[in-house]
Amino acid sequence: MRICSKCQASQLDTTKYCSECGSQLEQVSVPSRESTISNDMENAPTTDYLATDKAMNLKPNQLILGAVVILILVLGFVLYRSQGPSISADSQTTADSPVTTMDNTSSAPSGADYTTTIPTDEIVSTISAKLGVSINQDDPTRGITVPDISSEVDIWSAPYITLLIYPDANALTLDKDNFQSDADNLNGSRSWESCKNLIVINPPSKQSKIVSAMSNWCTFSSP
Repeated sequence: MRICSKCQASQLDTTKYCSECGSQLEQVSVPSRESTISNDMENAPTTDYLATDKAMNLKPNQLILGAVVILILVLGFVLYRSQGPSISADSQTTADSPVTTMDNTSSAPSGADYTTTIPTDEIVSTISAKLGVSINQDDPTRGITVPDISSEVDIWSAPYITLLIYPDANALTLDKDNFQSDADNLNGSRSWESCKNLIVINPPSKQSKIVSAMSNWCTFSSP
């Protein structure tokens, strides 16, 4: 509502002249919508915006902790990629190729031409295969059968069979007199054959198999 400045009568906002006294009413400017919006924005409180901005600002300690956590995660991923999925060549070979284990007691003789020494494992495996017996190193009759031979002799035995394995052919030759003394005392049911660093004492019934086994390495001769 508008008020006439002359007679103080109330008038409508759109009236130009007072309906009571006829005086011209003063014009009142109406602010535009754009200016009103602009004023409202200028006068709007900023407290909420400032609070939001503060909430988004992190403390330095929090930033450092976050950076450390991210670094640890990155390093863990790199280590996993470099070590986890990879398979070494040795591991791949093991996975693709089954491992074959050899049992010396049943393996076939190699027939290698040894100069002075036949390996113990080949002696045992070859004669075991030829005779079809299990040869072991437990020989409680050593002091009875060959009491005079050198203490460095390695003795293996099977039923009715005794293997005297010397370190090499030279050690067998040096011990020949001691062995011959024991051989002279053997009863007629035992015989023997020698080859490089090996002497086999056996019954005559096993003679052909002993000869066949020892022929893998050499011909026979006396120590």
